[in-house]
Amino acid sequence: FDAYDLAQIKNIGNISNLTNLGDAFSIINGSFKTNLTLTEMYKLISLLRKTEITDIKFKKLTTEEVEDSFTIDTQMETLFTDSKIADEQKRVLILNAAGVEKLGYAVSRLVQNRGGFVVNITNSPKVFNNSFIVSSDLSSTTLKEISYETGIREVVGPEELNTLGLSDIKGYGADIVVVAGIDYADGLWYTLLSLSPFFVPTPK
Repeated sequence: FDAYDLAQIKNIGNISNLTNLGDAFSIINGSFKTNLTLTEMYKLISLLRKTEITDIKFKKLTTEEVEDSFTIDTQMETLFTDSKIADEQKRVLILNAAGVEKLGYAVSRLVQNRGGFVVNITNSPKVFNNSFIVSSDLSSTTLKEISYETGIREVVGPEELNTLGLSDIKGYGADIVVVAGIDYADGLWYTLLSLSPFFVPTPK
């Protein structure tokens, strides 16, 4: 997938029209293989059409680099690390609150590739349908960036941990806790990341 493919997708007419949508599918299918559902493909195409070419950085990787998860993550950090996040050094705890394998690791990679400091990834003692973030510092750049990148908008204060049944996580000493629930696991971002050829399985 390159700048030419993106330009083609952006130039297609209204994708509510089945013919135009079919043309967009053809462009996507000609660039990479996927088992995304039609609904997920539609969401991906809608996202691409809103993306400006100037906002995209293209980088070619060798087959060996693609198969090496460490190399991939290093490249991602180089491209996307935010110095303000790195400088804040907020300690971030990731909770898999959906009971879905690899979910915690998916969120962790996203945070770390932006320069965040993840202290631990673990399973939540209970499942949550809706994701949320726990933080006392609402002005934190790290918090704002995690919320933006994950799409998790709800933020609660640490005083809510007891009520939520998460009092045990206080021992991790985290400044920010990302509780990834079932809604996040069902989202397009996690679907794309879990299908990625450089996604490394993890029990969390």
